[in-house]
Amino acid sequence: MDLAEKNKNNGTKTGLSGRKIGEILIKEGLITSGQFQNALKYQKKLKEHMSIGQILVNQKAITPKMLNFVLNRFQKQIRLGELLIKSDVLTKQQLEVGLKHQKKIGSRLGDALVKLNFITEHTMKQTLCTQMNIPFINFANISLKPELSKLINKNYALKHKIVPIATIGHNMTLLMDDPANTDLIEELQQLTGHSINVVTSTRSDIMDAFVELYEKKKKTETSGGIEIINQDTEQVRAELKYIDPKQKKRANNIAQEILAIALKNSVSDIHLDIASHGIVPRFRIDGVLQELHLGSIQSDLNILRKEVISRIKIIGGLDISEKRRPQDGRFRVVTIKNEQKVNVDFRISIVPGYYGENIVIRILDPQNAPTSIDKLGFSKLFRDKLHKILSRPTGVILVTGPTGSGKSTTLYGALMEVYKPGIKILTAEDPIEYVYDKITQCELNEKIGNTFARYIKAFLRQDPDVIMVGEIRDSKTADMVFKAAQTGHLVLTTLHTNDAITSITRLKGLDVNPSLITSCLTGVLAQRLVRRNCQNCKTEYMPSNELLGEFFSDPPDIIWFKGQGCSKCNYTGYKGRVAISELWTPNQEDAVLINKGSSIDSLRKTSYKSTVLMAHEAMQKLNNGETTLEELVRTLPFSSIYDFRHIDKGFHKE
Repeated sequence: MDLAEKNKNNGTKTGLSGRKIGEILIKEGLITSGQFQNALKYQKKLKEHMSIGQILVNQKAITPKMLNFVLNRFQKQIRLGELLIKSDVLTKQQLEVGLKHQKKIGSRLGDALVKLNFITEHTMKQTLCTQMNIPFINFANISLKPELSKLINKNYALKHKIVPIATIGHNMTLLMDDPANTDLIEELQQLTGHSINVVTSTRSDIMDAFVELYEKKKKTETSGGIEIINQDTEQVRAELKYIDPKQKKRANNIAQEILAIALKNSVSDIHLDIASHGIVPRFRIDGVLQELHLGSIQSDLNILRKEVISRIKIIGGLDISEKRRPQDGRFRVVTIKNEQKVNVDFRISIVPGYYGENIVIRILDPQNAPTSIDKLGFSKLFRDKLHKILSRPTGVILVTGPTGSGKSTTLYGALMEVYKPGIKILTAEDPIEYVYDKITQCELNEKIGNTFARYIKAFLRQDPDVIMVGEIRDSKTADMVFKAAQTGHLVLTTLHTNDAITSITRLKGLDVNPSLITSCLTGVLAQRLVRRNCQNCKTEYMPSNELLGEFFSDPPDIIWFKGQGCSKCNYTGYKGRVAISELWTPNQEDAVLINKGSSIDSLRKTSYKSTVLMAHEAMQKLNNGETTLEELVRTLPFSSIYDFRHIDKGFHKE
């Protein structure tokens, strides 16, 4: 069997380019047939794709210069996109989108793919190194000598994003952001008189090297455009001594790269779950956990999982030696948004599991803090009714719903709605999510006895006009909330119930007197958050008859829309969320039934006259093409889906 036939039988893993490159190298007398066969066998064993040329270089069968000469002469270099697909970090569909985006913005393909969040810069650069047969380095492993700064002018180095990192005789090793810029390499060889060996790394590593060499200082702990602000305590310094410096820096970079990815993608929570094989990172986007492309960060996470967990615990001010008990912490980062420095708060929750400690990091971005209820996506009818009850000087307004339904956001929006310079607002929160300069905010600390009930009691001595209580959890808090309203204060708070009406059952279960409920309860707002259709890819579609039957006995005559999935929505079809809410303002008939202790079913029937139903709000969103029936089934309580059959079908767009 001849060589070509042998190569043909090696299967598709080597690829056409690999076989042809081997044949060319053998024909040119640069390698033997045996060396090529050894390279093919080695390639088959690899879990991740590596080109035959790079394997031969690693096995010292040829030099990088020999390989580049052959590739350039015979034009056999594999394109970046093809390599990314072969390496299973990019799909053909994503490559097509990336090529279109590249033409649109006029950038390099790699940069376009990173901007679309299909791959990380780390993955792109490593693949580029495979394509060009040059080394990818980790700056954490490099020590720079000060005299290297004399080889290349500082401004020139900054402009071209290059850093000299080593010299041996007349050979210079140059760290370059764009290793494909051969004109720059030739120019530098003439300017410096050195032969240049090119290496590359991530842009953040290159800038770290630039700062260390030219500004004579270590760069602050930044990565991905963020800087972590944490306590430099004696305990932290003592704990850091037991971590290898190189692993410490890489673990820090991994942690910050994950935070940067989360901020870039408007993530609300980062989940780092420990499994038997390592860490499984997922990101909650628009209320749904998603896996994003992390490239080499994923493998580094698995290798350095203990170091990464320790690093997160350290920056959150937690005890890294404690691995058996749950812990809570927080930290802050500084990042650039809209060309301005912004402080973003993070809350850490650590719970030990079977394989180790699981971490959830909640992101509290102040730019997402609501400034009024008008920007929360409610319909005009809903806003008008909510404005009316918020304008009253006394009473209790409840916001109900499960965890993650946006209750806190609505409360903050309501507080900003009622705020004016002539009133005093006090809040008791667990924890404080968004900080406002205009109001006095207090955080729970049950270890020292600062509970909701205790804060309300103290607030009443502070002459407040409006009180916000994070949640009614117990009968003592419930009693204090209604007493505060009874003494002439407007109180806004939350309660965990499925819908507005069942809040009465919950309050009675907390021993609140029915007469106190009817005299003080101004309104109950129940809500859910549903995902919006992506405005970039939404198109007309027709829901299934089975789905339509869930909602309607006679489906309305409207045009249905659904997102098809694109790069802007991470191929989910949804981008952003909107509240679907109901607002019950108890009337006299409702009050009579509450005082009598009537059943919830009886109260629900009378409440239709005094409630803006979730079904009304949802129908508005459907009519405007904002969401889908599939999303409503996923999020709305059954009672609200049932209400679709009882509402007027004559909706119009606002």
